[in-house]
Amino acid sequence: MARKPGTGRKRIEIKPIKSGEARQVCFSKRHVGIFKKASELAVMCGADIGVVTYSPSGNPFTFGHPSIDSVSDRLLGHPHVVDDQLTNQNHHHIVRQLNQEHLDVLNYLEEKKKIGEELKEKLMRQRFYNNYWRGGSIEELGLEQLERIHATLLDIRKVVPSPSIDLVKVAMTNSQIAQMPYHAFTSMVPMEDSMYQNFQSRDDSGHPK
Repeated sequence: MARKPGTGRKRIEIKPIKSGEARQVCFSKRHVGIFKKASELAVMCGADIGVVTYSPSGNPFTFGHPSIDSVSDRLLGHPHVVDDQLTNQNHHHIVRQLNQEHLDVLNYLEEKKKIGEELKEKLMRQRFYNNYWRGGSIEELGLEQLERIHATLLDIRKVVPSPSIDLVKVAMTNSQIAQMPYHAFTSMVPMEDSMYQNFQSRDDSGHPK
């Protein structure tokens, strides 16, 4: 008996499916196969892949590698938004850095300004002391300068023996002291010293009380 030849695997004709139910079944089977092929391509080739399908009923199905969002962003040009964000972050970082450097410079200048003022003050004080100790007139001195001399003499009393201080007293005449404000030198020497009795009896302007 002759054997009938086998029909084998028949190729399905690609054409629109009229039945709605049949279309839904076909979609459910084939879209999974498409996603599988896309996944294999991503693994084997390292490609970024995005697949979006809509079922006959309008439901969306997606597959993406590394994600559907990253692929769609690249496709739609959204990386420019990301680049802008990175640029803004970098800009803010640079601005903060420049602001900090500007603040550091201001602090540095302020510190140097204070040092300069202190040096200027010391220089003026030194010049004043030099002029005074070389024989300057007390009558020409102001209250602030007299107070500085007072402070200097107090410092001298701490380190110089008493006989040496007496020499400083003698160097000042009664007429010079009479021109000085009362509070400038009252604490410089003991008030019972006869040299300063006249000074006690005068007011700040140098006139008798």
